[in-house]
Amino acid sequence: MTRQTARWTAGDDIVIAWPGGIALVDAAVGLRAAERIWTRLHRDSQLGTFLKALAESAEAGFLDLPTFAVAVFSADRCHIAVRGPVPVRAQVGGALEEVSGEGVTTWAERVLPLPEAIRLGDAVDDLPSGPVADAVLTGSGVERGEFCGAAEAPPAEMAEPDPDRTRTGYTAVQEPAEDEPAEAPAPNPYYSLWDPSVAESGVDVPTPADGQLFDDTVVDEEVGPELRADAGPLVLARFCDRGHPNPPERATCFVCESAVSGEARMTERPPLGYVRVEGGETVALKGPIIAGRNPKSTALTLDEAPRLLALPHAHVSGTHLAFLMEGWRVMVQDLRSSNGTYLRRHGKPAVRLPDTAVPLIPGDLIDLGKGLFIHLEGTP
Repeated sequence: MTRQTARWTAGDDIVIAWPGGIALVDAAVGLRAAERIWTRLHRDSQLGTFLKALAESAEAGFLDLPTFAVAVFSADRCHIAVRGPVPVRAQVGGALEEVSGEGVTTWAERVLPLPEAIRLGDAVDDLPSGPVADAVLTGSGVERGEFCGAAEAPPAEMAEPDPDRTRTGYTAVQEPAEDEPAEAPAPNPYYSLWDPSVAESGVDVPTPADGQLFDDTVVDEEVGPELRADAGPLVLARFCDRGHPNPPERATCFVCESAVSGEARMTERPPLGYVRVEGGETVALKGPIIAGRNPKSTALTLDEAPRLLALPHAHVSGTHLAFLMEGWRVMVQDLRSSNGTYLRRHGKPAVRLPDTAVPLIPGDLIDLGKGLFIHLEGTP
């Protein structure tokens, strides 16, 4: 995409356009605050700069940011972030790519090759519109470039809901059933596999007082040299004495156990520990992992290429399970395996997992049956 004049669609939200990108933010941010964001982006056209400026202008923590969508352009790629139900579509090599920010705790990110066209919010043709090169104004959508072919197809949200869409936005692909039937699981001893299960597990998880974790966080003026244009997923972190990033609520480093101090800032997410196959391979949790007897990267629709982990056992499905990351959380998802994926938590009876992503906590053990275990170790 060469440098092009964007087009905006009339509406009540706020469009921000600058030479290095475009953004659409909720009207609650206000025009004066949006102008401050625009000014900051002129000095440093980076996604981290946008996020910091938005948090400061909205006087909100990173968990309470207003709805937004932003696309930041570099020489050969486009860094997209979206929070909330803002439609985001890009045309890359003639194909339509969509990014959704619904159902996530903070925001969804995607790095694409530089698109021929990209649209944030409402389609330009639907409402009165006009060109905008470098400005802040009210609107309900903004786009750069010109869509053609498949990209002009009706938006995906107009279709019937996909029954395979999981709770966290990952799409599982149905795998043919294999020979060995699954045993019926015992009655579920965990009355929740989601976040409340952490409190019930007996693990002491710090819970900040209301409004203290993020609302009072002061973000440094400098995001830090680690936020390169090609940086991976970002997380809000505080740092230990040795420079390891940590979840903001931690008092000691999950890597080296030294003290965590200072103010929180956005940084590239570090590896979140590792998974260790008992008697087999150990893999760092740097990104998604798909495991099975003959795992395929197409088993899930993901924003980044997964690491494939082979488990050469006859009772394991070809593509059996996945380890996923969302912010600082590590999650596991059964991929409709024939014989199931079971979670053992701190000596409690095993529970068969659903085919949706389940958050894990330190010490969790994944049981695939017949003595095949996967240990979760070194996690925050």
